[in-house]
This record gives sequence, C-alpha cells and structure tokens, in this order.
Amino acid sequence: MSIDQEIDNIRKALEDVHRTLSYVNNGTDDALLTLNKTLQQFEDRLFSVVEDITAIGQQVVTVTKEFPHSYVYMSLFLVLMLLLWLLIVYMGFTAHSHYKEVRIVMRKLRNEYYRKKYDPVDQRRDIDDFFPETLIAMGESPPPSYESKISSGYSEEMNEEIAPMIVSDH
Repeated sequence: MSIDQEIDNIRKALEDVHRTLSYVNNGTDDALLTLNKTLQQFEDRLFSVVEDITAIGQQVVTVTKEFPHSYVYMSLFLVLMLLLWLLIVYMGFTAHSHYKEVRIVMRKLRNEYYRKKYDPVDQRRDIDDFFPETLIAMGESPPPSYESKISSGYSEEMNEEIAPMIVSDH
C-alpha cells in the first residue's frame, strides 16, 4: 500500500466519523428540544402549584388572624367535655334508678307468681283438712308425736314388724 492510499483511507474514515457525529448532533438537538419542552411544561405546572399553595397559606393566615387565641378554644373544649361527662353521669344515674324500679316490680311479680304456684295449701282442698281435728273427724288419725313414739315403745313394735321381713328375705 502506498502512502496516498493510506491518506485516502484516513480521509474517508474521518468523513465517516464527521457524518456520524453530525447525525448524533442532529438527533440530540431534536431530543433536547423535546426534553426542554417537557421540562418547561413541568416547571410551569410546578410554579402554578407553588402559587396555589402560597395562596392557600395566605388564606389560612388571614383566617387564623381573625380568630381569638388558643386559650379560648381550649376553654370551649373543656366546657364541652365537662358537659358531656355530666350528661354521661346523669344518664347513668337515670338508668340505674329505672333498673331499680324495674327490679322491684319484677321481684313483686315473681313473688306473686311463686306464691300462687307454690302455695303450701292446695287450692282444691280446704285449709281445715290439714288440721288434726278435721283429720280425726274424717276418720283419719294424725301422725303420732315424737314423745308418744318414745314413751309407747315404738322401737320394739318396729323391731317385731321388721324382724319377720328380714328372716323371710334370706
């Protein structure tokens, strides 16, 4: 190869590099223009949001300057809490008193119900049927008292009645 050919090859290579760089330059210019447009839109929107936030902050400051100080709010809050607690206590006492009244009424009704249901005197018989004089008049004898059982030798009579049963069982 000759020197002229080498120089020619280098010149062609440099032209290819120049063409490639100009192509990249044109592509990046287009990309940068598109990117600049997008960034400008984002920046405009961001500034509008900042302006809105600043306006809201100014409105809040304006409104809070017109209100009284915080101790007024705290005192109103404490008064409201006190009223709520008083209402709760009142409702508790009222509920308890109603519960006591209902309990008394229910106890009376329950006692009346059990008195009717479990009355020791049978409703079908006269109360006189349970007295010994009435039992004797009806031909029945009242049960013997404990003293009469002991004095009459009740245990010997029972032994005589039970002994044949015990012997006959074996």
